[in-house]
Amino acid sequence: MKIYGTMCMMPGRYPESLKTVDSLEGQVDRLYLSLNGFDFVPEELKKDWIEILHVGKNLGDASRFYLLRFTGDIDSHVISCDDDIVYPETYVSDFLEEHNKKPDSVLCHHGKILQVNHNEIFMKSMLAIRQENKEYHDGLHMPGSGAVFIPKDIFNKLEFTSLVHMNQADVHLAANFFKLGVNLIGVPHPHNYVGYFHPKDGYTIWDTVTSKPDWSKKAKRIFESYKISIE
Repeated sequence: MKIYGTMCMMPGRYPESLKTVDSLEGQVDRLYLSLNGFDFVPEELKKDWIEILHVGKNLGDASRFYLLRFTGDIDSHVISCDDDIVYPETYVSDFLEEHNKKPDSVLCHHGKILQVNHNEIFMKSMLAIRQENKEYHDGLHMPGSGAVFIPKDIFNKLEFTSLVHMNQADVHLAANFFKLGVNLIGVPHPHNYVGYFHPKDGYTIWDTVTSKPDWSKKAKRIFESYKISIE
């Protein structure tokens, strides 16, 4: 069974982000990269198992999904990755084991529960599902987009609106899963399961988007662009 990884990379995290790439070698059959903000392809990324989807202007964190989707239907499950995480050597095999139990669901390690108040969207809770609790969380609304397993039959049904340039890949995925009636499950994992290196201040989605007071308004715009009414 083939597995494709997909990831955005930013110049401000390079060359540290090569640790992420190295941790995925041998786990994914192909790694697709959107090099947002780069004006060159680093020599370390010129490998047979890596395919560059984009080099140049920052197209946002959703580009790892929609650029791959726009290449046409694919013959592999897709795992998303973030360029500030070092993944364990069992990252893919662990997800595959869980996929065999829940083949029709999207799986994630971090997720969010949303709440609607007065026609506005709010994050009711953010969850990091850890093994100590041994609890699976069915019915999450939104994945953490850096650790998501999307079965190929679901990935090939994803559609993206013109608001993909907004750095809210997790909202676009949530809207797609809602329209498709897909169950999003939070899968438990051990403490310190992944490694993390903190990018420079201002280089995370949390810094630039999620923590900002206009997050709710932007999320609502994205949901409505998918013809999903927020009431």
